[in-house]
Amino acid sequence: VQKGNPTDHRLSGYRDTIKKLGLTLHIHPVSFSETPMLKIMAIKQLLSEHKADGIVCTDDLTALLVIQAAQELGINIPEQLKITGFDGTKFIQQYHPELSTVVQPTKDIAALLVKLLERRIAHPDEDLKQKSYILPIRFIKSKTISDN
Repeated sequence: VQKGNPTDHRLSGYRDTIKKLGLTLHIHPVSFSETPMLKIMAIKQLLSEHKADGIVCTDDLTALLVIQAAQELGINIPEQLKITGFDGTKFIQQYHPELSTVVQPTKDIAALLVKLLERRIAHPDEDLKQKSYILPIRFIKSKTISDN
């Protein structure tokens, strides 16, 4: 994981939440650079070696691979294993509505970037590094964490 990578922020939020809840932290990274087939093999190994009742993925595509690996191992979702993703793109919402996921505010992100670009054009010498921007997210609860 590279410093400043969005995954770092997601993992940091996960760590903080697990700590606040007094739960035991378990992180099992799967390399982004691996092919989907190698990722599924690694996920199957993790699922076979570690008894988990829930998995929080840092992106939706990894969550879909976890679903596939779990199904191939005969693990029932959500009865035996609950899975969440992160991104919530329109593609995922349309083609995989069963996935519970954190939805990023992509329209708000785009609007903020346009605003910053306009500011840069109007004031080329202004320092725009400041800044941390916090935008609202939402969670879609679906069939990978609940039967309802």
